[in-house]
Amino acid sequence: MDYFPRINYPEIEQFDVISVTEHFTSMNIAFNNTDYSKAINFAKSMLESTVRWVYLQVKGEDMKDGGSLYSKTKNVVKLLKSHLIGQEFVEEILEKQMDIIGDVGRIRNYTAESHGHADRVAHFEKAQAQYIMYTATANCNFLLELYYYNTHSAKENAVGSPITVQDNFKKFDNLYRDDEAGITYCLEKTTKIIRQVIIKLEVAIDPDMDGEFFREHIDPFMEDDAQQQKHSIQTYTFYSKKRDLHYTVDLTGEGKLIYITKEYPS
Repeated sequence: MDYFPRINYPEIEQFDVISVTEHFTSMNIAFNNTDYSKAINFAKSMLESTVRWVYLQVKGEDMKDGGSLYSKTKNVVKLLKSHLIGQEFVEEILEKQMDIIGDVGRIRNYTAESHGHADRVAHFEKAQAQYIMYTATANCNFLLELYYYNTHSAKENAVGSPITVQDNFKKFDNLYRDDEAGITYCLEKTTKIIRQVIIKLEVAIDPDMDGEFFREHIDPFMEDDAQQQKHSIQTYTFYSKKRDLHYTVDLTGEGKLIYITKEYPS
């Protein structure tokens, strides 16, 4: 029986992480071209890109070079542990997954793409390559899903949520603008996640005098459980425990501009 095996995982593309989807696409192309060693090479690169990207989003800084794929992944999982349900059981599963990830790294070190020496080249059959691709993709999906859906807002067009583009939005480089509402949505550099919302007011506002009016403008762009933590002159910080989101709200432009920004805690 002739059939075309399902090797694509459309789920991974929904996260729109360019560095990950590029390796994902290259991996599948290599597999379809029966270049199984190259497919495994891209599988490992995809895992590394996922780990580095999640680390950057959580910590706000690049992961240091060096160390094995196993250790890098383990460090990222530690950062996401607080979002796990049934933490002790999931940790056991993750420990086993870490072994598989380590194996993927070691397998990649014996492929032609990694070394190119005839005496070090391992031949990978279709089924073996496919298994490694599935495993790598499943782990990427898990890390991205865990990060996105526990640390990103589920509210439409709120800070920390994926942008939902409306017909009246105008696009300018890495931002969208709704001129009718006086709202600008600034996106993160590598995704469609809203990093900052800028609200242009018709009338100047003083939060100390018009606290309710002020919250009416900023609440739609933060999680419902976001609580004010502290404030200085025209700068306020909020935190959502449900989504582990930190916000800074700045009032500028003589009280006519509000900046709501997703922050990365140190």
